Amino acid sequence: MKINLNRVFLNLLRLGCLLALVVIILGAYVRLSDAGLGCPDWPGCYGKLIVPEGSISQVEEMNLAYPERLFEKDKAWKEMLHRYLASALGFLILMLAALTWFKTQFLSVRLFSSILLALVMFQGLLGMWTVTLLLKPVVVMLHACYVSRIAGDVDGYITIKARRRYVTSSRRTDYFEFTLLENVTTTILRWFFCK
Repeated sequence: MKINLNRVFLNLLRLGCLLALVVIILGAYVRLSDAGLGCPDWPGCYGKLIVPEGSISQVEEMNLAYPERLFEKDKAWKEMLHRYLASALGFLILMLAALTWFKTQFLSVRLFSSILLALVMFQGLLGMWTVTLLLKPVVVMLHACYVSRIAGDVDGYITIKARRRYVTSSRRTDYFEFTLLENVTTTILRWFFCK
């Protein structure tokens, strides 16, 4: 059975758009619920890769290790869920970039996918600095604003690819799907960033 790489690539793009939207919304929720330092260290949470259970002895130990940020399980989970999903998005974008470098049929999007990968890596650094620099306003602002730039780039890329591929195609349903995705994404992003 032959794998249709074009279909795989488009499905990964769709998943990436959905995941990016979830990460953006969850990031806003983390910020608005004051959970940005729910985990005072990075990349883990109180020295662990998953949120600690929070037994009495663990809580005492974590509070001694980080006296400036007492352990709050709910905030820690919100922050770590955001980190897990953002990491998954970064990995997905890495897969897309690798696909463009190893398959010549995606040569036309190689530069874009490489730039997008670099942007997402920088966004991850901003996320790390947000935590390690204890929510410095400039870093928080860059982290929040930079994500709208990445989302706009992804949205623009999908729109351009969809128009090129499906305007001349008989598969109008795919074109309609991309246009609908573009309009919904743009509306949600404007609502979040223009409030």
